[in-house]
Amino acid sequence: MRSKMKKLYSITAISAVMLSLWAISVQAEDTSQNAVIVTATRTAQTADEALAAVTVFTRQDIERSQARSVPELLRGTPGIDISQNGPYGKTTSLFLRGTGTAHTMVLVDGIKVGSATTGTPSWEFLPITEIERIEIVRGPRSSLYGSEAVGGVIQIFTRKGQGPVLPHAEVMVGSHSTNDVNAGVSGSIGDTSFNAHAGRFATRSINSFGPAFQFGTYVDEPDHDGYDNRYGSFHVGHRFGSTAEIGFSLLHSQGNTEYDSANVPPFSVYNNEQNFIQNTLGLTLRINPLSGWQSSMQLGQHRDELFDFSASRASTPGRFNTKRRTLSWQNDFSIASSQLLTLGYDRQNEYVDSTTAYNQTSRHNDGVFGQYQARFGAHDMQMSLRHDDNQQFGGHDTGNVAYGYGISKNTRVNTSYGTGFHAPTFNDLYFPPYFGSPTSNPNLQPEESKTFELGLTSKSEIGRGGIHAFHTTISNMIALDANYVPQNLKHATIDGVETDGSVELNKWHIKGAVTLLNPRDDETDNVLQRRSRRGISLDLDRRLGEVDTGLSVLSQGARYDDSANTVRLGGYSLVNLRAVYSFARDWSLQGRIENLLNKTYQTAADYHMLGRTYYVSLAYQPGRREH
Repeated sequence: MRSKMKKLYSITAISAVMLSLWAISVQAEDTSQNAVIVTATRTAQTADEALAAVTVFTRQDIERSQARSVPELLRGTPGIDISQNGPYGKTTSLFLRGTGTAHTMVLVDGIKVGSATTGTPSWEFLPITEIERIEIVRGPRSSLYGSEAVGGVIQIFTRKGQGPVLPHAEVMVGSHSTNDVNAGVSGSIGDTSFNAHAGRFATRSINSFGPAFQFGTYVDEPDHDGYDNRYGSFHVGHRFGSTAEIGFSLLHSQGNTEYDSANVPPFSVYNNEQNFIQNTLGLTLRINPLSGWQSSMQLGQHRDELFDFSASRASTPGRFNTKRRTLSWQNDFSIASSQLLTLGYDRQNEYVDSTTAYNQTSRHNDGVFGQYQARFGAHDMQMSLRHDDNQQFGGHDTGNVAYGYGISKNTRVNTSYGTGFHAPTFNDLYFPPYFGSPTSNPNLQPEESKTFELGLTSKSEIGRGGIHAFHTTISNMIALDANYVPQNLKHATIDGVETDGSVELNKWHIKGAVTLLNPRDDETDNVLQRRSRRGISLDLDRRLGEVDTGLSVLSQGARYDDSANTVRLGGYSLVNLRAVYSFARDWSLQGRIENLLNKTYQTAADYHMLGRTYYVSLAYQPGRREH
């Protein structure tokens, strides 16, 4: 225990030094923290006002980064670690503050997304060109959102229309026969706004795996594991004066991704391709029945469909189609000056349609929640409580309390305590026996977490920065026993510190982050699987006449690919370059070099990542915001 505390004190001291380094001479501050967000409390507030660690990516941030996937954009974000089974279109796991891949709730325009069988979203299939903004809230939010919000919540907002009706288009080509072509139109007419956008991303890619043994089978399929994603989004909204608003949104992607499997006799019949469909629909109505009362209702559906097959068509195809339908009703009451009371109800129905004969193929969950927010001078308070009633495991209660104190006009200290839980998935509960042996456990209980956090944020004309230290314990962790049956076996403790800052100095835009973690299995004292204990990122951008230039550096520490900590994956550092040349009104030419130093690295054992790659794109964007 003493050695662990020394480690925590050390990383806290290092982070405090990093925070002070952000206080350099600058002329402007990052405006993303002034953007209105809704994810932290399910109500509108600025990121500065949130009593939680928050990161916001705007459309301008996405364009500046030139990222071609959501994992590319999020890597280097404080508290986030990403593991990938290969490059574009391959299975991606996201660990938020060291918690599990299923411990982060992901929303698209307020709609919960992800597979009901695995309990995780398909990060690799999300089309980044359809995204307007991403809000990341770190720390438990089960008291507002229910299951899965143990590590935090990530909400993705698709593009919306505003202003004059304008078209936009882009063509990109790059290494490994990679290309992306997309176009759309958006704007508003009177009180009606709309956006329609579609495109296609495709790459020949590289050989993603091996040669190596996987699950006791030798895999050596030296081919190109390509990826093809045809995507689109649509949104239309209408305001009825100042009393009501209605909106409809759609995000859709479908395509094919290839992967490696055994190809030597007698294993030549294994599946090695996957067709996918990801579809999210949402209908939202907001009204103001009375002064000081806003009511909103949202209906949503997320469809996650996967179809595995062999290119030779010699194997038996597998289908895993899941559907989530949600209903949410929320009421916000301004009960006094700077005091807000929120009461709400959530309903979720899950359905499974698969060639695998699950013991159960549907279940539902009802949740009711309440939240109180108040500001009294330099004091900020937030309290929330939620009760979930699940068809499988019954009732579960979670809560959160947070307090912030303004030391000065621009500096605030905040502390919070919150509980979270994660409900077992369909795979955990209902997967059928394999050759007569059980592979699931219908008696599983939810995983439970407790998190204590202490943070400090500061801003001024010379910079902005924040530091957060946290301590999380997870009990009833679901893990496989000696017979590969899921059980509530393990306990874990995660200690960590994260710090980040963003400043602008003349024509320089500087952003950086440091994350230091100690995620441990309490029973074995081993580091949790595939979590890096150190992450450092730095972004430098500068305008030179009509050219925007940028440099990004990402450094990740070593990780273990297995829970026994016998397979170690070395740390790595990546350097990326980018530039944008605005050669004419509304036209720009973009170029990017990823992995400039051609570093060989893996974030999952035997899965290969891209070496040095090049990308060039031509974009037409009328009214494009300056970088």
